Amino acid sequence: MAMLSFGGIDVSKDRLDVVVLPEEECSSVPNDAAGWAELVERLRGFSITAIGIEPSGGYERGAMRALLAAGMPVRQVNPFKLRQFARASGVLAKNDRAAIARAHHRRTVCDETPENVRAY
Repeated sequence: MAMLSFGGIDVSKDRLDVVVLPEEECSSVPNDAAGWAELVERLRGFSITAIGIEPSGGYERGAMRALLAAGMPVRQVNPFKLRQFARASGVLAKNDRAAIARAHHRRTVCDETPENVRAY
């Protein structure tokens, strides 16, 4: 039986930091069309159940479109809720990619409300 995986994507203007759990596979791709294609190919190698992506002033839109077009289960995670969830989980530093991804994973799994799935 294949292991189910969850993805967390931290978005910035220039790059996407990606972590897949429970494998703790960390990578970064450019936040452009070539990077989005690379992201889709990398994530296709896993049995992804959910991907949480943090909205970041519109910089997440291209990645969201690419993932949705590939039929991947991506949803936006409210940044405030994610940060509060991370704090409650003991993650104090924003620069710990694996820890933030764990928070993305937990928040994505816990937050199944329809407003987290948008058409892009």
